[in-house]
Amino acid sequence: MSARRAEHDRGSAVIWVVSCCVLLTVAATVATVRTLAVLARHRAEAGADLAALAAAGRIGRDDAEACPAAARIADRNWVRLVSCDVRLAPDGRSGQVLVRVELRARLPLVGPRAVAASARGARLPSAPGRRRSTRATAAASRPPSDPYGPRSPPSVPVACWLPSSERAPP
Repeated sequence: MSARRAEHDRGSAVIWVVSCCVLLTVAATVATVRTLAVLARHRAEAGADLAALAAAGRIGRDDAEACPAAARIADRNWVRLVSCDVRLAPDGRSGQVLVRVELRARLPLVGPRAVAASARGARLPSAPGRRRSTRATAAASRPPSDPYGPRSPPSVPVACWLPSSERAPP
């Protein structure tokens, strides 16, 4: 009886090996497509962040140049600027920028997809009575082991916020 059963089981290992290979191939393909989708989202978000910062850097200096600067930076990051909204504060030297970008990504097995991202940037008003440190005071306040030398504050204070979906819960 056992010899007869062995004849019926002949070749069953091949079915198991082929099934496992197919399962591993499907899992690897799904992981690859998911990884490429996440990479496309990260590229779109990085392009949006940089475009928002470029536009925010123009607030108070050349407001009409804020959105074209965002478009140039977006183009250099392979994303398309969909919208750029500049809102100036009453003082005219500070404000916020909201940019929306789109990235066309080609994903295997899924085809071309549009990945959208948005970011905000702002030029904050300077605090009253705040003085910028000079090189002498910066050099005096730094520890002697600082290999980077004297540091000066940025000429334009800029802030960048994450979209509400990316913020950590309070």
